Formats: sequence, C-alpha cells, structure tokens
Amino acid sequence: MLLAKLDVPITGRNNVEAPTTFQFVIPAAFLQVKDRLELRVSPNKSGTTDSCILRWRLGSAGTTGDAGLVSATIMTATGRHAGIIYEARIEDATHAQLLARADLGYGGSNTSARAGQITHGNISGVLYSSVDVLSSNTNDTMDLVDAELWLVR
Repeated sequence: MLLAKLDVPITGRNNVEAPTTFQFVIPAAFLQVKDRLELRVSPNKSGTTDSCILRWRLGSAGTTGDAGLVSATIMTATGRHAGIIYEARIEDATHAQLLARADLGYGGSNTSARAGQITHGNISGVLYSSVDVLSSNTNDTMDLVDAELWLVR
C-alpha cells in the first residue's frame, strides 16, 4: 500500500540535514509487528565532486534525533543519479530492522555487516518516517527527484 509519494521534486539540497525533506506521519496504532516499510528514492547530483548521502529515520519526534534506519553514501563523487530501494521490518512495538537494499540486488552481497535493530517510539503512538538526501560537502547539490514510502503487510 502506497503511504506517501513525493509529488514535486525537491531541488538544491546541500550538506545540512533537513529531516522533513520527505516526511510521512504514521498514525498511532497504524503499524503492526512484522509490517515492512519500503522506501524508494531517486536522487540526482549537480556535479561529480561530492558524494550523495541518504538518511532515513523512524521515530516519534520527526527530527534528526530520531533513530536512523539508514545513513549511507548512495552515490560516490562520479555518480550523477541513482534509484534505491530500502526495506525495514517492524520487529516489535519499539524496534525495527533494516533488511535489504535493492541497489545491491536482493541476491547481491556487501562487505559491511548488516546494521542491528533500531529503537523507535512505540507503534501505539504517532511515528515519523523522515528521509533526506544531502551532499558530502558544498560543491554539488542534491535533488530528490522521486520518493515513495510503501507498507507491505
């Protein structure tokens, strides 16, 4: 089920995080244990100097203080655009686990260990899914061309 879609591209993102770039308010008691949240993003970069960083947070504040599901470089300096899918599962009332990254392919591998569970606010209350793309420095700007948040039950 589509929960949120970015209707108008967000352009000119720099190296300062703004958790409300693509944010969805998840109503109280909406999520259930074992639900999966799927994030699809498509960013562009203005040049080939800086890397593009993606941050996806889940928590009860809707700020940079919320727990981070993802904080990753999704494009190196020479990359100019990407299409990325992340998936996270609600493990219990206060924990989520990042599962897969489609830019690696579900059958692919990674040299990094998978991140552990994060602790977020209780699913009985309001939660925020917050996404931002930012530049590793001040040379290039990032555009969030498209973003979608899906619920899989």
